[in-house]
Amino acid sequence: GDPRWLRMAGLFYDNRVLDPLAQREDKLANFHANTQVPKLIGLARIHELTGDAAKGTAARFFWETVTQHHSYVIGGNADREYFTEPDTIADHITEQTCEHCNTYNMLKLTRHLWSWQPDGALFDYYERAHLNHVMAAQDPSTGGFTYMTPLMTGADRAYSTTKDDAFWCCVGSGMESHAKHGESIFWESGDGTFYVNLYIPADAAWAARKAAVTLETGYPFTPEATLTFTKLRTGTFPVALRVPRWAGGKVQVSVNGKPETPRIERGYAIVTRRWQAGDRIAITLPLDLRIEATPGNAQTVAILRGPLVLAADLGANEQKWERADPALVGGDVL
Repeated sequence: GDPRWLRMAGLFYDNRVLDPLAQREDKLANFHANTQVPKLIGLARIHELTGDAAKGTAARFFWETVTQHHSYVIGGNADREYFTEPDTIADHITEQTCEHCNTYNMLKLTRHLWSWQPDGALFDYYERAHLNHVMAAQDPSTGGFTYMTPLMTGADRAYSTTKDDAFWCCVGSGMESHAKHGESIFWESGDGTFYVNLYIPADAAWAARKAAVTLETGYPFTPEATLTFTKLRTGTFPVALRVPRWAGGKVQVSVNGKPETPRIERGYAIVTRRWQAGDRIAITLPLDLRIEATPGNAQTVAILRGPLVLAADLGANEQKWERADPALVGGDVL
């Protein structure tokens, strides 16, 4: 509530980077990527505090531009820490793609934008980056973290060590990332809607309804997730389950084991009814294999199953890959 801090924020405003974004112009090429994302998180916060429309526009346009024109298939961005020209990802598949801190900050920005206007597309991106980049940034056997997640064939994924010579910035954001897996699963909106944005096994208390909820799922390996109101003050309200765009509308919803026809709106399957303790709502998503082209190059593709990006296992880091790259051959590679 002290205006001097708002004035100080104005001193940090970077005209060269931020003015074009406020005008919806993409001039990000050759800028250091992660240095920019916190500036837009700052603008998003100032927009929330002051209603400054230009700052909100800059934050939203930056997110749209980065996720649609500057991001790799796993949700990360930047080659050797820098943005390139839009839609040139296929020319920058190197051994130094996707710095983890960038994605950590992009997920922060995504949360701001969603709070302004719920939209499933925002969490389609969040889920992709969370599962394929954040979760992949830690070595479960040692606890070490990656700096980059290289997408070049045969490039090894290097992790930090317990020695003090490998404590890079992404170790810090990496530790924070793994304390945040639960922070975006459930949301509530001002109109009383209960949102499920991420299908991650979880228990939560919902204070507004004096409720306890449980989400059970094997997703993304199995297609179904079930939300149960284990405790609830009976009442009528909407429950919104995110339907990823890649599902192509092929979604099944049931309530207490009986098929339900939800209202589909802004990337959500919404069921409004009088809910009571013990009620269960389940969603089933198709986990079909599919091919996805790289922005700007239809000939460079990735193979995905549901939200997961698939990769060939070329063996341990200790064995340098020096053989011919594996290939999928045929009229229908899937």
